[in-house]
Amino acid sequence: MNGLATVFRFEYTQQVRKKAFVATTVLLACAAVFAALCPIIFASALDGQSSDQTLTGGVYYADPSLAGTLPFDQDHTYESEDDLRNAVEDGTESMGFVIKDLTHITTYYKNYTSSSASDSGIVQSMLQQAYVTSVLASRGVSPDEYQALLATPVDEDRQILGRDSTTQYMTAIVYIVVVYIVVLFFGQTVATAVAREKDSKTMELLITSTRPTNLILGKVIGLTCAALTQIGAVVCAGGIAYLAAHDSYPQGVRDFLSDAFDGSMLGVYLLNFVLALALFMVLYAALGSLVSRVEDVSTAVTPVMLLVVIAYLLAFLAADGATNAFVTIGSWIPFFSVFVMPIRFSVGTASWVQIVGSTVLTLACTVALAYVSVRIYRWGTLRYGTRIKLFTAIRKAFSSQE
Repeated sequence: MNGLATVFRFEYTQQVRKKAFVATTVLLACAAVFAALCPIIFASALDGQSSDQTLTGGVYYADPSLAGTLPFDQDHTYESEDDLRNAVEDGTESMGFVIKDLTHITTYYKNYTSSSASDSGIVQSMLQQAYVTSVLASRGVSPDEYQALLATPVDEDRQILGRDSTTQYMTAIVYIVVVYIVVLFFGQTVATAVAREKDSKTMELLITSTRPTNLILGKVIGLTCAALTQIGAVVCAGGIAYLAAHDSYPQGVRDFLSDAFDGSMLGVYLLNFVLALALFMVLYAALGSLVSRVEDVSTAVTPVMLLVVIAYLLAFLAADGATNAFVTIGSWIPFFSVFVMPIRFSVGTASWVQIVGSTVLTLACTVALAYVSVRIYRWGTLRYGTRIKLFTAIRKAFSSQE
């Protein structure tokens, strides 16, 4: 095997042919199709529901003139307070309401839960509405006039001088989660692959067949392209389902998605996604070459996993619009910036100049880290025994004596 292209083809085809890779891609693609069809499914379910709301529990009207004021089912209306209380005690009703007048009720609960508290709140709100309507009617204001007053809209001339982050929040969260999962999964994959080659002595043969640069970069590029292939397949499946069902979406959902799918933001996300994979996987590959057994990989890559977790948490802070020093500084540190800076840009707390500057800095760091990783890989591949610490490996890899 010789040449970067040969190593790339081998690593890429090996990854995409794995049964686990294919199965995961198919399952994720099915999930994407289901997600694309969810608005139609839920809209259909809501359309099938009756617009008349029936309240939960039983009711007794102490004042017969109030009978029918609230939308309780006739079968759950009782003739006396004792009958209602007994029904709650024996479990026939989960709760019961004694309507004394429009401003006073007694409520019996079988068990007091958050759900029953919510149902009770709905009853109180309806009674309050009925009371207000009756008072206004006594003063010559009809219910229709009152409802017309409540429905009077306030016209807003919305002038957004920055970015509308409300439409980008969902996309930002998806980006954070996807990058987090993909970096950890494929990073662990490349580190394990390097360690397995070293453990099986395969690396000794490979290192004599081609340059270490070709080996490490071929692995990184191959697995990066495999990750992009998987994500691309999932996105295509969801996109096709979305286009096929687009006309059946509720108008509000279509408006939201058209705002959320900002072409400039998608480009920023894609660029930083690729940079995140390249940046972390060259580091994972270098760490994998420092162990002699596959069992030691998890311990060796723990520091990198901590970096990813910190970046993940900072990105969520940025998604909420935080502008504290941790988020601002983190968005310029290459290991964190690929998570944080795109999110800051999406919510309007970073400018185009900052996103370009951060990208250039991260790209330069990735190239430098690739160079360091190649040196560590070259030095560590033929070293066996106990696991070597990263800083020790860097020092020895650049030592004039090595």
